[in-house]
Amino acid sequence: MTDGLTRRKEIGRAAGRVRLAAKTMRMPFAAAALLAALLAAAAPAASAELVAGGGFESGGFDPAWTHGAANVSGPTNPTWADHLVTLDLPFTGNYSALLGFKYARPQRRRYGFMEQDVAIPALVTGATLAFRYRQQGYDGIDRDPFVVEIRDPAGTVLEELVRASFGEVNYSFKDSGWIGVTADLSAYAGQTIRVHFRQRNGEDNEYETWAFVDDVSVVATRRVDLIAGGDGDDLFGLAGTGAGATFLQSGEGGETVSCLIGVENEGPGADSFTLSVSSPAGWTVVVFDGVAEHALPWTTPPVAPGGILALEARIAIPAGAAVGSYASILDAVSTTDARFVDSATLGVDVVPSSFLADLLVDGDGAGVVDPDGGGGYARTETAGSETIGFAIELRNDGAREDSFAVWWRTDAPLSATVADGGATRTSLFTTAPIPAGGAASYVLAVDVPGGLAGGDYGTVLYARSRSDALVRDAVTAVAGVVAPRLDMVIGGSGAGIVDLTGAGLGGSSTVAGTPGATVVFPVEIRNDGGLVDSFAVSWTGPGGGWTALLDDGAVAHALPWTTPAFLPGERRTLWLRVAIPGGAPYNTELTILDGVSEANPLVRESVTANVTVGSGNETDLLIDGDGDGIYGPAGSGLGGESAQTALPGETVLFLVEAQNEEGTDAFDLTWTAPTGWTVAAGDSTDGLRGVPAGLYLLSVTVPAGCLAGSWDVIVDGAKQDKPYFNDSVRGRVTVIASATGELDLVKSVDLPEAHPGDVITYTIEFTNPGLVDVREIEIADPLPAEVDLIMDAFGPGLDIEWVRGGAPVYLTADPSDADEALYDPATRTLRLVFSRQAPVVLAPGETGRIVYRALIR
Repeated sequence: MTDGLTRRKEIGRAAGRVRLAAKTMRMPFAAAALLAALLAAAAPAASAELVAGGGFESGGFDPAWTHGAANVSGPTNPTWADHLVTLDLPFTGNYSALLGFKYARPQRRRYGFMEQDVAIPALVTGATLAFRYRQQGYDGIDRDPFVVEIRDPAGTVLEELVRASFGEVNYSFKDSGWIGVTADLSAYAGQTIRVHFRQRNGEDNEYETWAFVDDVSVVATRRVDLIAGGDGDDLFGLAGTGAGATFLQSGEGGETVSCLIGVENEGPGADSFTLSVSSPAGWTVVVFDGVAEHALPWTTPPVAPGGILALEARIAIPAGAAVGSYASILDAVSTTDARFVDSATLGVDVVPSSFLADLLVDGDGAGVVDPDGGGGYARTETAGSETIGFAIELRNDGAREDSFAVWWRTDAPLSATVADGGATRTSLFTTAPIPAGGAASYVLAVDVPGGLAGGDYGTVLYARSRSDALVRDAVTAVAGVVAPRLDMVIGGSGAGIVDLTGAGLGGSSTVAGTPGATVVFPVEIRNDGGLVDSFAVSWTGPGGGWTALLDDGAVAHALPWTTPAFLPGERRTLWLRVAIPGGAPYNTELTILDGVSEANPLVRESVTANVTVGSGNETDLLIDGDGDGIYGPAGSGLGGESAQTALPGETVLFLVEAQNEEGTDAFDLTWTAPTGWTVAAGDSTDGLRGVPAGLYLLSVTVPAGCLAGSWDVIVDGAKQDKPYFNDSVRGRVTVIASATGELDLVKSVDLPEAHPGDVITYTIEFTNPGLVDVREIEIADPLPAEVDLIMDAFGPGLDIEWVRGGAPVYLTADPSDADEALYDPATRTLRLVFSRQAPVVLAPGETGRIVYRALIR
């Protein structure tokens, strides 16, 4: 049976020091699977990322950044301009850097800046700077430029990479959208450079302009890159140092242990690489390429540029190796240029076979050893204010009697003790001697206070041999606290960030609109707690005629409003519709959306909806007349909506109107539709380019085999010369599968894999997807030969559960009874006749459910 617990243990095997019963610890080799494993494992490993904190996900500037505000004549004052990390508008994650004049009052000839010194290694085949920026504001031409420069550490400009400003002379709100920039820094190899970003205000004290910056990165490449067990991607070490990657495992004398190796060609052309190894006396290392083992030194076959050669390093521990830590240094040298080398450390802890420790928690972890807590896993849910007991078994799998030191680490504010027979241990203790092959039992008692936020709180329990400190194991016991928990995500910002203060710091989004218009923010409400909960949602605006509604897709609710109940883990997307007063001045106004748990008023969340009021969006789309003055972000469909109904194979029509509110009369109209659907405007099926304002008829053809349900076609319109002026509308097509009564059946089982003696639960769900009632329903379900129907599964005489309208009815399998269930042991067939006792009518859209249990032979 494969589940989350099993996967966690497998991760523990891959990441920790693992002991198996077999004396050879070689990993099964499959080149494709090994390459995938290397690539997957390399992502979180140490990297040659030369920029510190370039994603800004700590919520502030990394200390490596210097940031502030200055005047072009030289003086500095941190209050003169924005230079902060903000939730406002990230490209990825939750945060980005903001420079310029969004919140700070614009002042002439001043700027906000950030910069970081980066040392480019001397011997590289490439070094690349990459970042994203997004400029917004009101000024144009070169009055308020966003500038990116490469400087030396003294501040001398070596190269200007970006000088961006809006070309329009008007003072309407403008938005560049996110722009990606890459630059080759190879010319600066061996030097320290300064990457400098600034947003300047020009020659007046008006018209704010600001810029967001995100995902700043400088990565160097060196022709050959060794990856060992997932570690060392783009990390380089000189020959013989082992500094380019480190992988550590444990084994006994006489064993062979394995490590996955990747040899990556980061050079411009195909290359081969000579692998050599330096090992302790008596140790041997070979590499296996999926076909044969190769003694070292060995030269690889040619590797294509950007390719990775997947290998397995097999390290043979001498039979008489003393207990201790050993390292083999593996080097890879380019055959086309011997200056390029990388070096990895393959570490092995030799542990004595006489002393072996294995911890189990609630029966889990037999044979799995991980000193960092992956040697076993158990989880128990609690509402708090109770003590949870976990059964601990400590096995001495060695050849000699041994005692063990036992201690534990618990997530605050939980605490724990260990019951050792009649004694209660509150801190590290030494066990009584455990004979070879014997075991000792304990109880880990975890005290969980009340009032905790929902989530998992872990306790890691460790055991270490008193005879040899290298013999260790550790298991993890988790208290899953079931409690109210609320998270709101606005415009994709704020996932996992919760603000209890009401200051709107749990997420932030900015939308531009004109006076009198309505702007829309998608808001996802997440019940991240373990209880059924509702949430009281309120909105705070700037006053002066500003109003807001929260649209759940059916009704636009005035605020404050309390949501319906959310199941634990349930998420729903709603739309905050903010109406801008007709006389609103041009400015950016902050509004705050708050949510409070009905189960516990101390559980809160708060996000910010920023509204930038400008002189015109220039683009307004309507669909079948809906959406006038409402603007949706590209791809959202929030600027207007129309609904149609169709059968599979039919074509429906939507009338889309593009309105030119200001500026050049040329639009790009594009659309997205479900896979297999055809959308056309005239002869075009992939969009219209440079068309004038007017009416455009969209024909939408539903595929012949389309399932019943609601499907969306999103139509986006943008100015051809100013794509940041855009709108987005939605055409919703409800597909009706049939005009006759039908019955859809879905059968499921609670265990994806089971074993003899297990009890499994079958569920049969039936639904009427048609437009008319279904009568005379009969379901026949032959049972597999390997299972037996369990009688009295729900109580004496209650063999089968039938759920209709939310209330269960229990049936007997005896065919002589008058109810709807009949079971024939000869044919092993369960029949359900829903008109045997009384007429049963399944209305359109109505569902029912049958549940029964069986025993695996």
